[in-house]
Amino acid sequence: MNAILNMIHWWVPVGIIAIGAIFFIVANKRTNTSTRSVGLAIVGLGVLIGVGRFLFPTDEEKCEALTRQLTRDVVTSAGSGKWDSVKADLSPNTTVNLLQYGSAASGPADIATDAQQEADKYGLEVVNVMSMQAHEDPVHEIIVTTTMASTGKATLDEPIVSYWEFDWRRNPKGGFILDAIKLQGLAENGS
Repeated sequence: MNAILNMIHWWVPVGIIAIGAIFFIVANKRTNTSTRSVGLAIVGLGVLIGVGRFLFPTDEEKCEALTRQLTRDVVTSAGSGKWDSVKADLSPNTTVNLLQYGSAASGPADIATDAQQEADKYGLEVVNVMSMQAHEDPVHEIIVTTTMASTGKATLDEPIVSYWEFDWRRNPKGGFILDAIKLQGLAENGS
């Protein structure tokens, strides 16, 4: 059932509701009770599909929410100096790869320590997620790519735009596990 709901775009229930409303209005003017009932049933079906789609997020939407939560936790931890929430978001096997910009870290303790050093170095204050897109991949299962703008004291409040990839896989016990965080690049001259 969830797989079917995951394939439905927002406009499908809206279209079904509109068709049902048209049936209802036309039948009501003609006082045709059977067609009016069909119209109400179609409206009800559209509402049911829309509510079901809203209540059962796709795996991609779940991973996007987890990525946003991790980003919020990093900013909050940078301000408070307490990195326990970031460590809790990571699995023991999570790795960070910064490509040519620095070394990689592995595991929650190392990742949190490196993130804290970098946040302190740049005086991290704000991270805005400018765009986010998730898709399924046969190797990593769900890949979330993001564009983020970070500002801090060392950047003189000029945003540094960076491109990231978060590789999530399904946890056999439920939920998702973050396998890797990869810096894909930095924007040239803030563009």
